[in-house]
Amino acid sequence: MSGQGENMKAVKAANDFRIWRAAESVGWDCTMRDLADETGLHYQTIISSCKRRGWTERLNKGSHASFVERMDVDYAMKRGSGAGI
Repeated sequence: MSGQGENMKAVKAANDFRIWRAAESVGWDCTMRDLADETGLHYQTIISSCKRRGWTERLNKGSHASFVERMDVDYAMKRGSGAGI
């Protein structure tokens, strides 16, 4: 059973590194949702890792661009999501 425990520790450490690397690359100016999008990890995994590592206070609380402002322009045009377009 200790093998499974060690594997879980390794997975958590790898996920923590992926989250840290993504956040560090933008100076921690990101939200947990941004990190989930960037890393491909489940949102709950991001929450758990950030709480465990004490990173929640370093993250942006969502005051920057909304999804519509950040989404690819071609995607927005195809969906008709432009502001006033």
